[in-house]
Amino acid sequence: MKYSYQTLIENRDYEAALKSVFEHIEIAPDNVDHYINGAILLQKFSEIEKAEVFLQRAITIDENSFLALYTLGNLYYENDRFEEAIKIYLRAYSSNPTDSDLNYMIAMCYINMNQQKMALPFFETAYQSSRHDIDIMMQYGLACCHLELYAQGEVLFTAINDIEENADAYYNLGLISMMEDDNQTAQSHFEHAVKIQPDHYLALNGLKNLQDKE
Repeated sequence: MKYSYQTLIENRDYEAALKSVFEHIEIAPDNVDHYINGAILLQKFSEIEKAEVFLQRAITIDENSFLALYTLGNLYYENDRFEEAIKIYLRAYSSNPTDSDLNYMIAMCYINMNQQKMALPFFETAYQSSRHDIDIMMQYGLACCHLELYAQGEVLFTAINDIEENADAYYNLGLISMMEDDNQTAQSHFEHAVKIQPDHYLALNGLKNLQDKE
């Protein structure tokens, strides 16, 4: 069902849309959709506390609402409240354990909490569900490298470049090659990164470090 305020949202008339949401809530105070949409709009006006209240109300009405739980998790994540975010995300996970976006966000919570090992299975599920999502592959590869799983990281960064050449992917491949004492291959990867992005500071620094070793 499409509500009248959704047209206002599509037209980016957020102030009128929010007013309409409140009107809809007065008519149907137990409709979860209105609280979720209202929370999203409130965040656009930086009304974070009010948005949180709206989402908590939605969950009170329907404790199993995946969208309400996921949206509240996102609110916590975007405000660096990672421990709270992961608790909410895991509640949503119980009803939809293969959702790519949810698994990715759970993994990113663990990354921000410096628990890379905990993130890996969630990255893997997200990756298996969205094998062409560059953001997932990049973060998954970085987590693998942090844990010194360089072969796995290399596969992921290479897969990114197979989809579309990416300066950051080449840079990280260069780092892996340096860890393996393969400076010639590292130089090639760094050069590819700079070719794609001439101002890629880290790749330029990698080339300088290789030159200093000669």
